[in-house]
Amino acid sequence: RPLRRYSSTTSKCDATMLMVTADPRWDDYLRGLRTVVDDVYFSSDYHRLHQIAGGVVAVAGIVREGDDQLIVPGLRVAIPGTDYWDLQSCNGYGGPLARDCVTQSALSVAWREWAEESRSAGAIAGFFRLHPLLDNARWLPPDALVRDDRYTVYVSLKEGLDSVWAAADSRHRNMVNRGRRSAGPPVWNHEFAWDSFPSLYRGAMERLQAPTRLQFGTQYFSVLRSIRGAEIVSVTDNDGVVGAAVFLFGYRWGHYHLAARRRDAPNYVGNLLLQAGLERA
Repeated sequence: RPLRRYSSTTSKCDATMLMVTADPRWDDYLRGLRTVVDDVYFSSDYHRLHQIAGGVVAVAGIVREGDDQLIVPGLRVAIPGTDYWDLQSCNGYGGPLARDCVTQSALSVAWREWAEESRSAGAIAGFFRLHPLLDNARWLPPDALVRDDRYTVYVSLKEGLDSVWAAADSRHRNMVNRGRRSAGPPVWNHEFAWDSFPSLYRGAMERLQAPTRLQFGTQYFSVLRSIRGAEIVSVTDNDGVVGAAVFLFGYRWGHYHLAARRRDAPNYVGNLLLQAGLERA
């Protein structure tokens, strides 16, 4: 719903704040940007998934001026003891989106309107886990502070699977070959794997003493299972699921989302699951 219309001598912008649970236009706006290429990390479903996990409200700020638009999806995280909140992106990658051809002057106007609207609604700051392959840091406002946090690993399939396999670390190839000799082939989207994954994941997170934000309830996995592009691959034995991984596939990228294995799982299980994800992509 439009919260406010901004008008000045230089621009006429519509600033809109969408609530993910109530507005079907979220994904319509995303489809209007060729740069997004249907990446699940920006979708309303993926943001709703985090809202269901609890403690946050999924929102998307939309600023439009003619054919130009700035889309800022994220999670509204309350600041304890106040009526204020910070905007944070979901686990994985996020951040602002715009057209490749947008001008810096148009972006500056859009960010100014977005900031005014957000402040009026109680926002204090924004924190984005930027998308390293989309390179959406180029759409940030001029006063944004960007810091390198960690490395991320990606595999390009442009040259084909044989090229990827030949270039892989020898330890990975050895583990995959060992797993193929010792275990049954990985299976995709088995109902039993989806049913078993929540308890498998919780057990793994407890052993790793993972932070609370990475420990999800049953409803999270139920919704994750329904997201378009979400697929699970698993390795089983006579005792059930040995290990499983959830991937999020789109037209351009496949993301390695969550994985877990039993306490007694051989080390090669992780390599088998990763290789299966590459081949699926």
